[in-house]
Amino acid sequence: MPLEPLHIFDPRRNFHLQGFTGRAATTTIHDATANSVSISGIFQAAADFAVLGFWNAYDYFKHLRVKPLPRTGLSGLKLEFDIDYDHALDGAMRLDAAKFSSVSWDAMTFVCGVWADRTTCTKCGCSTTRRLSPGGGETPASCAFDASGVALYCGIDYLHLYFRDTRYTVAHTDCIIEPTPSADVAGSATAQDIPVASTTGISVGDYVFIERTGTNEELMRVEAVGTGTIRCVVTMNHPSGSFVTLQLGAKHRLQKLAQIINTMGDPVAGRFGPDQSGVIAATATGFLTSVASLRLQFVMPALPAARYGKLGNIDRVLATSGHVDADPPDPPGSQQIEWSGGTGVTRRFSGGDNDTRYHITLDFTQPLLDKLNRTVPMSDCRKMYMVFAPRFEITEQEFEDGCFLTAGVGASDTVWPVDDSSKLSGGPVAGRKSSRPYHS
Repeated sequence: MPLEPLHIFDPRRNFHLQGFTGRAATTTIHDATANSVSISGIFQAAADFAVLGFWNAYDYFKHLRVKPLPRTGLSGLKLEFDIDYDHALDGAMRLDAAKFSSVSWDAMTFVCGVWADRTTCTKCGCSTTRRLSPGGGETPASCAFDASGVALYCGIDYLHLYFRDTRYTVAHTDCIIEPTPSADVAGSATAQDIPVASTTGISVGDYVFIERTGTNEELMRVEAVGTGTIRCVVTMNHPSGSFVTLQLGAKHRLQKLAQIINTMGDPVAGRFGPDQSGVIAATATGFLTSVASLRLQFVMPALPAARYGKLGNIDRVLATSGHVDADPPDPPGSQQIEWSGGTGVTRRFSGGDNDTRYHITLDFTQPLLDKLNRTVPMSDCRKMYMVFAPRFEITEQEFEDGCFLTAGVGASDTVWPVDDSSKLSGGPVAGRKSSRPYHS
């Protein structure tokens, strides 16, 4: 039989699976080669974990005649490997997940003896791990809200959005734009350029009032915007200094709301709660002055920053609207600015995904730092392992999978009357434990 050298990080001989006391997934290690290995299994509960052991100085598996003597000095080595989660199953939390790591799924764990007290173990996640992306990528979760209407003559309209513990509020009074003509305007049957103090916030297709609520009130459509001018058809004479007031619609309100959401730092007028600009970004699209859409999307930071991927599908957004009346009331038929579907409409983010592949480099020839910025004593390393934990976000969708009984049922009934059987997809139901496969 030919001789073959034995290597410390040989998946065929030294890699193994283990579990925490009383908590372990049904896991198997297979398809091991000299430089690769696969693990597969099923998570039965949220407390299940799959633990892949890379190194154990004390070999508990081999026969006494063939197992090596304990070796704890690894300071002269360098370990590099790729991690690829099976996207078809994808049952494990990814190492870059933007979620608090209740167990160390985001790091390599080392158990080391401390020279001053060799009975002490240091458990640390390596902060020098480099996560690169040689393939795959992230698709951010998103949701959208539509709004319609124009600002009323009297009273105040409000739009509110609630994301996590932050509320965003914009009133139509926050969007008022009132530049003044810098010269007299003479009525004409053709379009003309009107000099104004500022054109900020005014775009082609908007409508503007001149002398609103005055004797010569006139509503005009903006045909062009120049440097200090707007082109409109003005049919009456207006003196210099008359107010030009932008007719506020859903488009302007959602543009202001998107600006509040995307503004970083504190404080921000209209935002009540922590800054979420590093989590979500907003884009407002105005189809007409009175019809617009607001799209919210999770931010995709560059690796190695944490990403949400499918975790973004957990979050919801609540949208409410309101109106404070004034005296005199608005004329009949007026439409205030409000969310499509009315106040209290909710949306859950969807479409979030992540099939990123990772390349990990652990250079033991250089100082290796843990999460607390302490040096890992690789000259006395007893154990190395990685933890794989079940994903949590699937539960949110599973609880939505169902319908309501329209009449009572008994224990022996085989046919149940429900309001909408199409909402039953045949997947796991509430109250039954779900088995979730994974492969890495």
